Amino acid sequence: MNRSLFSRRMPVIAIFALQSFAIRAQQTPVTLTSEVHKLANIVSLPVFVTGTEAQVSTYDTTGGNNDGFNGNYSFIRRNPDSSLVMLDLDGPGEINRIATPTPTTDTLDFYFDGEPRPRLSVNYMDLFSGHRYPFVAPTCGSGTGGYFCYFPILFQRHCTIVSRGKHL
Repeated sequence: MNRSLFSRRMPVIAIFALQSFAIRAQQTPVTLTSEVHKLANIVSLPVFVTGTEAQVSTYDTTGGNNDGFNGNYSFIRRNPDSSLVMLDLDGPGEINRIATPTPTTDTLDFYFDGEPRPRLSVNYMDLFSGHRYPFVAPTCGSGTGGYFCYFPILFQRHCTIVSRGKHL
């Protein structure tokens, strides 16, 4: 079945949980290695991280219950080329969770720190397959609650995630 970003059968909901590391950087430097090591301590996984400043989620901003079922609230804005901006934040920061009940086979482009071309382009489903390095199991996968990726993605000045869907 070929599902587009605007599938009427399933909602496309993405949650990008971000953690600012500017405050904590003064105490202990935040690196990819330090963040990956935190994932090994299963006891600390459900603990709220002090300094977390933002969670970006697609949801019905009118207060209704149209949480992406027809694509109205599955993105922040549409670019002139019809691609969809799903995340657009200043840093420094860290994406420490990406979750969705309905990943597609569309491409996600990750732009960091004002770079003109994406540093990372990945099939949305590959974030959760557990087979595409560095998004491997057990930090990325799927279960009863949907699809998840806890692999830390750090950025210094800015991060933009753009969906290049087949049926925009």
